[in-house]
Amino acid sequence: MALVATLLLLSGAKYPGVVVWLVGYAGCVVMCRKMWRGRGLGAHLIARVLFAIGPAGPIIHHGLSVAWAAWTAIAILVMLVRSESFVRRAHGYTGVRASGFDQLTLRQKKPWTVRLYGRIMLVLPVALLAAGYFHLNGLWWLLMSLIAGMMATFILADAFARRTASRRAQQMLPTVLETLNPAFVVYWDAPRNSQQQLGMWIPHLKRVGVPFYVMVRDRRSYGQAVSVVDDVPILHCPTMATVERNRSESLRAAFYVNNAARNTHFVRYGELTHVQLLHGDSDKAPSYSPVTAMFDKVFVAGQAGIDRYAAHGVFIPDEKFVIVGRPQVVGIERRHTETLDLTDSTVFYAPTWKGFHEDAAYSSIPRALDIVGEALAHGCRVIFRQHPYNDRDPEFALIAEQARELLAADAAKTGRAHVFGAAAEQEMSILECFNASDLMIADVSSVVADYLYSEKPILLVNPGQDPAEFREEFPLASATYVVDGSREEVGAALESAATDDPLGVVRREKRTYYLGDFPDATYEEGFLRAAAEVAHAPWPPAEAVWPPVRATDDLTAEVRAEAQGPSSASPPA
Repeated sequence: MALVATLLLLSGAKYPGVVVWLVGYAGCVVMCRKMWRGRGLGAHLIARVLFAIGPAGPIIHHGLSVAWAAWTAIAILVMLVRSESFVRRAHGYTGVRASGFDQLTLRQKKPWTVRLYGRIMLVLPVALLAAGYFHLNGLWWLLMSLIAGMMATFILADAFARRTASRRAQQMLPTVLETLNPAFVVYWDAPRNSQQQLGMWIPHLKRVGVPFYVMVRDRRSYGQAVSVVDDVPILHCPTMATVERNRSESLRAAFYVNNAARNTHFVRYGELTHVQLLHGDSDKAPSYSPVTAMFDKVFVAGQAGIDRYAAHGVFIPDEKFVIVGRPQVVGIERRHTETLDLTDSTVFYAPTWKGFHEDAAYSSIPRALDIVGEALAHGCRVIFRQHPYNDRDPEFALIAEQARELLAADAAKTGRAHVFGAAAEQEMSILECFNASDLMIADVSSVVADYLYSEKPILLVNPGQDPAEFREEFPLASATYVVDGSREEVGAALESAATDDPLGVVRREKRTYYLGDFPDATYEEGFLRAAAEVAHAPWPPAEAVWPPVRATDDLTAEVRAEAQGPSSASPPA
């Protein structure tokens, strides 16, 4: 259509040409709509070049004052369209991405520039066509094209300045790291919306009392990592070359919070002690992955973390395991009453997500309406906090939305202050959800072991396995009321948990087995001492050397925007 429209305009067929051109160009704009948001520059180049030539029709057949300027404007427009891919690549240059290093001054991208440029480039052909048929002076044509050209020049100049600053920063990094003198590094590779993996450990690692930094591999999650590491230095190392370049000589240990494939890129440095922390202690398959065997040390919360590997045929030498407790449970309030009045109780419903694989498909979301409905039928207040990955599956996302609508309708009808949506998933931390509840309904996930610290009743949803096999595969189930998610079983379990609670004693026993036998007053020290030992750091710290002062210009608007997501608070694993 672009060719037909342009030929009609050039041949002098004014009205049919304008109609066909406008219809065709409208379709082209729809296909290039990402440009309006600053993405997709360089899309559909051939069609857009043909559309850009169309405004020459009025110059040929109607005559314009200062026609040379109009022709120049069209030539500039065509060149700008053809050069969009180059502008996109230049703007996309990342270079060194770092935060929290005082000595580094980095120029950040200006997303607004490419957004504005994309919009100008979409509007300019229409503006030139209108200028032609309204007989505007050719100098106006030239002015409009020059504005677009100036915008492209500004983007390219900014990209050049960023590249120069990045190269200078790269040259400085070895000296900067030497000045920091880090004892350990936290190595993190994960997709977007996984920042809770990192965020749950950073506050505790800071209490070890020695300098460290975070090495992030995935460019898409860098901004979210910045949002949770606070004042800890962080480096983005996308390639093996940057990993090698930014490995400080002072390092004694490396900590990992997942079993990402690219962990092997750093484990190969044998002079370091490599410690796997994982991002939650549960009976799920990732908590006994054979991949964990490649690390020098495996920190587990309690004896259950050791036995779990052996029970699933994964051999890891005993000397690799270190029981350190689960520092994230510090601050969880203990149960205060032996019995509950369900009409005056709060149920925390924390379903997990669908999982990447069948062996991790533990989610109770398909039964969410029954579970929530039964809790409401018993007069309970409900805190509903879905896993941040749940919305990846449209069917699961729809069910979760229906559950929120059910809670909203009940709140309007009864006045019960249910908590759901952003209030539960972003404004409240997982610990605050624990403390605000009297009992929990959950799936197989790390929140179950964490909630065990409170000694409050737990309903565990069996996703459809044989009950005997389920209890054998997930030993923690022995301390919970196992239900299939039906209203009948959920209702019966709620009533049992609220009255005689026969599993109260079992929960107290399992608490030690899963979370370690450490005094409440000094519970976190089990982890801090072990972390300090592998980092060759004194314990307790000799002096307050952490955290360092954050550079004022590191967290730019770009990074803050990138860090925003549906899961800024720590979600259930």
